[in-house]
Amino acid sequence: MNKLTDALIWPAVLMAFHFLCRNIFKYHSDLYADILFLIMTVFLFRGKVREELKTAPDWLDILQSAAIGFAYSASLVLFLETVPGVPFLKDAAEGPALQVIFHYSGIYLLILMLMHPLAEETAFRRLLQERIREHFGIIVSVAVSVLLYAFWFWVRDGWAGALYGILSGALYALIYERTGSLPACTAAHMAGNAGILMSYLGMILSGGVLQILSLSMLVMAVLLFINLISEEAEENEN
Repeated sequence: MNKLTDALIWPAVLMAFHFLCRNIFKYHSDLYADILFLIMTVFLFRGKVREELKTAPDWLDILQSAAIGFAYSASLVLFLETVPGVPFLKDAAEGPALQVIFHYSGIYLLILMLMHPLAEETAFRRLLQERIREHFGIIVSVAVSVLLYAFWFWVRDGWAGALYGILSGALYALIYERTGSLPACTAAHMAGNAGILMSYLGMILSGGVLQILSLSMLVMAVLLFINLISEEAEENEN
C-alpha cells in the first residue's frame, strides 16, 4: 500500500461504514457507523492509542479550540442564513435540525455532539491529514483534508453542504495543524455542532439581530484563533 493510499483509505472506510449501515439499519445508522469505525481504528492502532492516553492533554488548547469552534460555526450559520440562495440552512432549520432537538432527543444529540466529531476528526485529521503532511507537506495535507471533508458533506447534503464542509473543515484542519491535538480539533468540532444547534434555535430573531450577533461571534472566533496561533509560535520558539 503506497503512502497516499494509506492516508486516503480512512475517510473512505468511514464513508463506506455510513453507506453500509444506512442500508442495513432503519434507525440510528449514523451512530452505528461511527461506533464501528472507532472500534476498528482503536483496535488497529491500539499501541498508539495507549501511548496517547498516557500523555496529558493540553486543556488550554482544548478549551480555546472549543470556544473557537462554537463561535465560528454559530456565526457562520447565522450569517449564511441572511444570504439569499442558501436554501439548505432554511430547510434544515425547519426540518432535520428541529427534529434532532425536539423529536429524536438524546440519541441523535449523542451522534451530533459526540460520535460524529470524534469519528470524522479521527478519519480526516488524525489518519488522513497527519499522514499526508508527513510525506507531502502542510499545504497539501490541509487542502486534501478540507476537500475530502467537503466531498463528504456534498454526498450527504448537496452543494450547500459542501460549502459548509469547506468552511468548517478548513477551521478544524488549521486547529489540528497548530495544536497537533486530536482532542483539541474534536473539541472544536463538538462545540461547533453545539453552536449550530444554538443558531438554529436563534433563528426566531430578526435578520438584523442575526447579522450583528454573527459578526460579533466571528470576530471573537478570529481573535481566539490568533491567540492560539501566537501561543503555539511562542512555544515553538522556546
